[in-house]
Amino acid sequence: MKETKYWTFHIFAGILLLFVLGFHFLYTHIGELLFKESDNISKELSQGRDAKTSFLVFFIILLGLGLYHGLYGLKNILFEIFSSKAVQKIIVIFILLLGIGLFFFGSYSSYLAHKNAAAKTEVSHAK
Repeated sequence: MKETKYWTFHIFAGILLLFVLGFHFLYTHIGELLFKESDNISKELSQGRDAKTSFLVFFIILLGLGLYHGLYGLKNILFEIFSSKAVQKIIVIFILLLGIGLFFFGSYSSYLAHKNAAAKTEVSHAK
């Protein structure tokens, strides 16, 4: 029963990833078609997006969904290969620690990008 709950969230995370990644690609990479920006991947536009708190939250949600979906899938693949309960326990601990570490690293990196972009945006508006 417990595994069913994790599998359901794995599927739910995959469906959410379709929408979140779709929005990310449309807004970030195909913005020229939607918003008539001539260079949607310019440094200024990228920093403008990074300066918005909503994008910080968006990227952290994207990171969490992607990590959960990918690492849970990896765990299931490894469980198919290794049937020993002792090895499976090591796999779970390793993937859990890896996921937590990558989530905090990615969240902190996104926070620093947000903080730096917000500071540069304030300086450019003050001029």
